[in-house]
Amino acid sequence: MHEVHCRNGTLVISEDADDGDRIIVEPTINTFSPVRGNLHCVCGAPLEPWIVRCTAADSAELSCHRCHRLLATIGLGVNTYR
Repeated sequence: MHEVHCRNGTLVISEDADDGDRIIVEPTINTFSPVRGNLHCVCGAPLEPWIVRCTAADSAELSCHRCHRLLATIGLGVNTYR
């Protein structure tokens, strides 16, 4: 097996003997639900630095770096094709 990691996050898997048969694994964002607000958190921190925390195998949360208030939720997925 030969794995190639692409810059866009895609993974290409092929056999060493046959380069024609490839499996492509592509990460996707299925949902993005921002919490309403401005360019600052309610604590006054700018929303430039944030914390990404995985909450389950298929989701993540964006939180404020200062007060850890939830700013958005992201639903993750994977597309696999040949």
